[in-house]
Parts: sequence; structure tokens; C-alpha cells
Amino acid sequence: MISSLRSKTVKNGRRMSEGGVNNYASVYNAVMKFTVNELKIVRNFPKWSKRKETRREYFPQPEVISRMHDELISMGGQNTLRAEMLILC
Repeated sequence: MISSLRSKTVKNGRRMSEGGVNNYASVYNAVMKFTVNELKIVRNFPKWSKRKETRREYFPQPEVISRMHDELISMGGQNTLRAEMLILC
């Protein structure tokens, strides 16, 4: 499964990022540990190593975040929730 994720392409035609693969693999790992330790359905499962992720280079300034927040709030609906999530991030 992990090897297929590493070769998978996403909507824009590029390969999935290392961070994306690591997210999927972490969930897979948690589910498999649960099946081994709690449910006793599976005896063992393959180990995987995390991919080295590319560090983010762009960090928005507080003014940009504030402007985005205000714009999302003004749009209403589900965008209000997105605005609040933006502040948390």
C-alpha cells in the first residue's frame, strides 16, 4: 500500500508529496497497530519508513492572515468555519 501511495499521482498530475504519503502511512500504521494489539485480527504488518519532507518556504505575514480571515468571514456559510480554522493554524 505504501509503495503504491509513493507512486500515485494527484489531480494536477504530479506525484503525491512526501508529507501526503507520510499522512496516509501514519493513519495506516495506527489502524494496523489497533488490529494487531486490540482486535488480534492480524499478527504482524510490514514496517515503513517516513519520507523526508520538503520544508515550507513561504510563511504568510500576520496582515495577510488577518485579511484572509476577514474575507472568509464576509463570505459567510462554511467559510466562517474555515476562517476560524485559519486563525488556529
